[in-house]
Amino acid sequence: MELGDRGGGMKDGLGSYVGFFKRFSFSLAVAVAIFIYGVKYTYYSWDIVPYIASTYSVFDGYSGENLRVVTYGDLEKEVDPLRFKKMTTGPFGALYYRDWRALEELVKTYNSARLFYLATIKGISKFGYSYSQASYISSSFFASLCIIITSIILFELGIPQPFVVFVAYYSEVHHLAQFSSPDSMACFFSLLLMYFLMKNKIYSSFVVASVLPIVRIDYVIVSVLVSFYLFYFKSKKTSLFMMISSIFVCFIVAKVFTNYQFLRHFNNTFIDMTPNIAATVISKSASDYLIPYMKCFKEVYQSHVFAIYVFAVLALLFRIRHKIAETSDYYLVVSIGFMLIHLLAHPAYEARYYSFSVAVAAICLLRACREASTFAPHT
Repeated sequence: MELGDRGGGMKDGLGSYVGFFKRFSFSLAVAVAIFIYGVKYTYYSWDIVPYIASTYSVFDGYSGENLRVVTYGDLEKEVDPLRFKKMTTGPFGALYYRDWRALEELVKTYNSARLFYLATIKGISKFGYSYSQASYISSSFFASLCIIITSIILFELGIPQPFVVFVAYYSEVHHLAQFSSPDSMACFFSLLLMYFLMKNKIYSSFVVASVLPIVRIDYVIVSVLVSFYLFYFKSKKTSLFMMISSIFVCFIVAKVFTNYQFLRHFNNTFIDMTPNIAATVISKSASDYLIPYMKCFKEVYQSHVFAIYVFAVLALLFRIRHKIAETSDYYLVVSIGFMLIHLLAHPAYEARYYSFSVAVAAICLLRACREASTFAPHT
């Protein structure tokens, strides 16, 4: 039996708003709580600066000194004086605050990689919010959508709704809501893609996979892996179109918006971190490249979700060995494949980058437990 067949009555429940609210009342309450939590307890990470600047640059045409003035003017109105001082001092904060050239260089690394997120910031600002406010409202909104799509997937699997809290906690969706970043948006669209695959909605899957590189350019990895999944299990023709379209979108976005090469990004992040990325010197020492991967392995191993990954993989191997694995079981391969490939390109395990991977692993683990009669009533 396929994944999507297990949620008998789903269609009837979604046929009316009343049925939907009754069926998912618990998860909707959690989603609302996540949204309020994210907006009320926003974590003003330093990333908010380049996202504000990128929005002004891409959609309003600001550049040079004017870009610097409007960016920090927007931020200063949002945060308290002490926090503003903290964000504009130090080797990095002070440089971008004082030098518009450095800020413009920084914008180049942000505007192409998260274009859809910038568009939502612009859209939300139409309702009277500043770009600073819109940045975390967007994150909180998509974090709450992550809860809703997760609860629908759990319903399809026959898993009780309260377990959405288990998935949300380990995937740290509540933290995604606090950050001014596109991470919650990327997590939502990736989970939505999994849901469409689960329901065998190939066209919808194609559309979402093509959009993912605009949400976060590195999520083209998910699109490509899903293409391989479709090629092997579903439709070879559709998989080829999906791969071509997602890579094409990725290429266009990167081409239109100036960006830096991979090696320069890698060196600036892990080897010679300097405020001006354009001035980064490319290292030729092999050890400089090896050390970040050693540290990354330690970070993953010590992560509180490492056990989730391990047990989810063991459950999949068990199902494959006993020939009871279904095509839907291989969503786990897509999610963990994304994590591994992403870590190869960016060897630093920051939990919010991999909320999608953890969520899928947690869902697969819950499914395995349910089918082992942990959640099912005994007869």
